[in-house]
Amino acid sequence: MRRWRIRTRLVVGTSIMAALLLTVALLVARAEITRLLHDSGVSLARSDLTSFATDLQRNPDEGPDAVANGLLIVIRAPDGTTVRDTAPHDVRQVIAATADGTDFTLDDDEGRSYVIVSERVATSDGVWSMWAARDVSSSRSAVSGIDTVFLLTGAGLLVVVIGASWMLARGALRPVEELRRHAQALDAAELLPVADNDDELARLAATLNGFVQRVRASADRERQMVSDAAHELRTPLATLGAELELTRRRLDDPAGVEAGLAAATTSVDRLTGLATNLLELSRLDDGGAHDASETGAEVLDDVLAAIDRARVRVADLDIEIDDEVKLDDPAARYRVEPLALSRVADNLLANAIRAVERTGRIVVTLDDHGDEILLRVDDDGPGAPEDFLPRAFERFARPDDARRRPGSGLGLALVRAVAVAAGGDARVQNLAPGFRAEARLPKM
Repeated sequence: MRRWRIRTRLVVGTSIMAALLLTVALLVARAEITRLLHDSGVSLARSDLTSFATDLQRNPDEGPDAVANGLLIVIRAPDGTTVRDTAPHDVRQVIAATADGTDFTLDDDEGRSYVIVSERVATSDGVWSMWAARDVSSSRSAVSGIDTVFLLTGAGLLVVVIGASWMLARGALRPVEELRRHAQALDAAELLPVADNDDELARLAATLNGFVQRVRASADRERQMVSDAAHELRTPLATLGAELELTRRRLDDPAGVEAGLAAATTSVDRLTGLATNLLELSRLDDGGAHDASETGAEVLDDVLAAIDRARVRVADLDIEIDDEVKLDDPAARYRVEPLALSRVADNLLANAIRAVERTGRIVVTLDDHGDEILLRVDDDGPGAPEDFLPRAFERFARPDDARRRPGSGLGLALVRAVAVAAGGDARVQNLAPGFRAEARLPKM
């Protein structure tokens, strides 16, 4: 049934329910009519006995009156003799084998049906037993006729229900079909029409529009990311090619070869870092390792290791890196992969070093803040343009004045991806002077 069209399923389901309800209603009506006809026959049979019972009680010595023509009566005296008997042979036989005071029905060999009632009358001479029978064959025939009428009526009503269900389903699904045609004909910027009324179809269209917008935004981001990645890769690749070509031409100059290889190594390192960050972001987008975690002590070690690496990088520069690193609960666990905080700190410190260039001060803070930890990196560089801050965490986003400096624009994107995967968040802001970037991670 799952392969059927929705309209067919609606009609079939409605028809089955209607058929069941009609069947139950007609069976109940038939049973009620049958009961009424049976009760009517029983009532008439008892009324046939009433006059005989009254007469015996008033004049017990005279015996019962003669039975009127057409009545089916059997009367048995207290001594067991039958004094009146106008019942058919089959009825008489059943009465003879039945205890006094028992009512029953009988279908004889000729296809006639009877209801038989009995009554016991106590007189001074003893207890008289009386039976009256009523032929209810006509009632049975009436019930058979009613069955035919009910069958034809039920079939007709079912046909009407099927037709009405088909028309209603067709009308109800027409807007869905129109919505499908609109969706099939959507162009790159168009959305589905949403009706003013807040019904199911309007909510469906609004939901589909939201989905379409998210898909388009995702596709736009992917196209932009591919374009940006191609742009970012093109520069180091071109530089690498030029450096290798110059090195090839200076093979007879050992110093030139060494300088060319060093420059090529720098370009390869930049390409490697770019590829590593892209892969890490892609993995985090797919969910990363949901069950991974680190203790506060491991997080502390990661951050201190990143600070040590940064100090080595700026050993020949006039850049001071201070730290205020402490955690009150080293046993607490955080939903981050091993060394994830180390990569976050590396990226934040790399951004800060590029911002202060050759002279400046950087402060790294790691501290408990209630149910979360805060990793913050401040620098006293020039800061970032205010219009850049809202998109600072976008991939390949860099201020215009920073494009002449090394960097891919993936560092802050990776910082926020790690923080969000851990259930936290990341923020940036300008200081006076300087720039602040921070990541917050909740405890598990």
